[in-house]
Amino acid sequence: MKGSIPGGDLKETTYFTECGEVEDGQEYNMQCKSIIEGTWKIEVGDIYFTYDLSTLKVTFEGISFPGADRLSESLAQSFIKNYGQSLIQESIEELKEHLYNWYSENENNEDCYQNVNIKGDNMSFDATDGVIKLIRIK
Repeated sequence: MKGSIPGGDLKETTYFTECGEVEDGQEYNMQCKSIIEGTWKIEVGDIYFTYDLSTLKVTFEGISFPGADRLSESLAQSFIKNYGQSLIQESIEELKEHLYNWYSENENNEDCYQNVNIKGDNMSFDATDGVIKLIRIK
C-alpha cells in the first residue's frame, strides 16, 4: 500500500520473573532481561520477524523476597551476594538456552503474525496469546 513501511531493524527487549522457594520455604522473585536484534518485514498484511541469534543477551536484573521483613531481606541479599552468584548464573544460562531454542525455532519458521496495523510510530498485530503492540523508539 502507498505509504506503508515494508520493514526494518528491530531490538526486542523482554523482562522475565522467575518465582521459587529457597530451602527454608522463603519465596523469591528473580528478574532477568533478554535483548535480541533482528529484522522485520511486512508481506501481504502479515509481519515476519527474523532474529540474529548471535545478539541474544540475558542479564540478571535483581531479586526480591516478597513477605520478608527488612532483616530477612538483608540477610537473603547478603547470601545471594556471597554464595548465590553461581545459582544466578545457572538460571541465566538456562533461560538463555530456552530463549535460543525458541528464537531458533521461530527463525526457521520465519514467525508470521496477522492483522498488522501501523499508525505513525505505533504498530500492532495478532499473536496466539493476544494483540502485541510495539512503539518505535528513535
